Amino acid sequence: MTLPYRLFLMCALLIFGATPVLAAEVVCDSGHACMPALRQAAATVPVLRLAATTSAGVTGPVMTGSWTNPTQYTDGSTLAASAITQTRIQYGTCASITPSVTMGTVQGQAIAAGTVTTLTFSVSSYGVYCAQMLTTAMSLDTPPVPRESAPSLAATVTLIAPPPAPPSGPQLQQSVTVTTIAYVPVLGNNRLTFLIVGKVPLGIPCDLTQPDGPFFVIPRSTVSYDGPTRPTTVVGACGPAASGQTS
Repeated sequence: MTLPYRLFLMCALLIFGATPVLAAEVVCDSGHACMPALRQAAATVPVLRLAATTSAGVTGPVMTGSWTNPTQYTDGSTLAASAITQTRIQYGTCASITPSVTMGTVQGQAIAAGTVTTLTFSVSSYGVYCAQMLTTAMSLDTPPVPRESAPSLAATVTLIAPPPAPPSGPQLQQSVTVTTIAYVPVLGNNRLTFLIVGKVPLGIPCDLTQPDGPFFVIPRSTVSYDGPTRPTTVVGACGPAASGQTS
């Protein structure tokens, strides 16, 4: 018994010069009993769009593909959305980008099940990528047979590595009171003197933008005054805050 063999036949109506309308694959057994294996051509080619994206909890290069699912088979017959079983995105190098984008070497793929029209996925490294997509849909045969479309036109995207995080700092050590004596500056006879006006707790932040002689301005509200006088400016001896010291 000879093995079954496959013949590809083109159904064509030749009367009055009509052109072929449907390509059919026919399978014949050794007894020459033939039946159509795929009565319906594959889905029309989808259109792919690519974008560089981020994904929560995912580090490294990520891209998103989005598309509009085909609504027809290649012969013009209506393709029901429910017949689409998956969309396969192939990504890799670009053979060219200008004047037109063409796919190079396929390096990987990502698959979206069903009729979804967007898919976010990670790739191995940053750089320029090209991608194409293929739609798989069930044919109109009985029983239906899954069949994949031709590749879409290629799209391209550039995934740019993120810049480094900014350095921490500069760490400026805070200056605080290092003695408990508060002073009031007094100018007299062309001489600046400092009179004790009260006490201030240790570790009170000093205003280094307002030096006054060897001292710096401190908050008036932190001073326990020795008398009724409340000078407008109070200063104290200041230095670096000790490790772990807070105001």
